[in-house]
Amino acid sequence: MNSFQTQTKTGKPVINRQNKLPEFNRSVHHRINAIRKELGYVNNKPDHDQIWASICTGVSIILTS
Repeated sequence: MNSFQTQTKTGKPVINRQNKLPEFNRSVHHRINAIRKELGYVNNKPDHDQIWASICTGVSIILTS
């Protein structure tokens, strides 16, 4: 999810010289919300398909143990 990172004309990431951290063109809040949306979270909770997939994975782990 580094698409929000500021880049030079050649495509290299811009690093702040004082604190040695990368610079971003979006706020932390916006980046976190974009990641949540990409993962399928709705109102800070996983959607029903993700919950069901988690349950199925948990049951398969228990049955194979």
